[in-house]
Amino acid sequence: MAVVNSKNFYRNAFTKPYAIGGFQAYNMEMIQGIVEAAAAKRSPVLVQSSCRGVRYAGAETIFHITRLAAEKYRIPVVLHLDHGDSTTLCREAVDAGFTSVMLDCTDEPTELAIEKTRDAAAYAHEKGASVEGEIAVRGEWEEIWMTAVPDAVRFVKETRCDSLSICVGNSHALYGRGFPDDKKPCLNLKLLRQIHEALPDMPLVLHSISTGTDELDRRMEAAGGKITRCGVFTVNELKEAMKLGVVKCNVGINKIATTVGIREYLRDNPYDIDPRAIYGAGKQVMVQAIKDHMEHVFFSAGQLDER
Repeated sequence: MAVVNSKNFYRNAFTKPYAIGGFQAYNMEMIQGIVEAAAAKRSPVLVQSSCRGVRYAGAETIFHITRLAAEKYRIPVVLHLDHGDSTTLCREAVDAGFTSVMLDCTDEPTELAIEKTRDAAAYAHEKGASVEGEIAVRGEWEEIWMTAVPDAVRFVKETRCDSLSICVGNSHALYGRGFPDDKKPCLNLKLLRQIHEALPDMPLVLHSISTGTDELDRRMEAAGGKITRCGVFTVNELKEAMKLGVVKCNVGINKIATTVGIREYLRDNPYDIDPRAIYGAGKQVMVQAIKDHMEHVFFSAGQLDER
């Protein structure tokens, strides 16, 4: 098997009650762990790296490790650039072998965001890759970003993106931000339904899905770490979202799990300086956390179509 385009994954998920997890990866252990978990659960998966992750590890390095992992475990894997911050980086990722890219233009005026995403999509499509667009309207607090339905329709029509990241109460990167308790995010399923009805054939994406990790929170604190969480989404909410065109969810659980495993190992083995053991401990906890999400949160276990 190999690194593949996201279109078949999304097409299969679109009419079924499951979503595909997008998991961040910055190094060999994280990539290997994500693919290992997907193979064990026979689940479709996206190995993702943000613009910062790509600059840290290198686009070609990430691609080759992902390709080797896909071949080792004999499953198809999508390699996705998450939150690309320029059309140049999107092109570089595609040229390096990424099969899906996202251009984040949420800080740009709508006209410029459309123009940039259209350019990124044209290049990616020429090379056989797919593009995730994003359209949002900022509120006073990040968790109350809401995507306007007419904006979403126009964005899809003019950019020709293959999937669309929307904001319907989901917030970006809240961990450690210290948002006040009265500003907890809440999924706006009514707005999600309106967007889905206006774009009935468009695969939708939710970023920064937090579903609660009480056990990992306790382990993190016991190992000397801290987690600031500003609200969680229930599995039932996500189940409803999966009926409304949502095919992919970005979640930071594997980053938390990796850190927990490393912290616990260093706490229990203060004299060990072997990076293989240290990073390996993080990978072990991460793999289990991803498996749990595939089984009990995204319901993607057993849904891998290898044709």
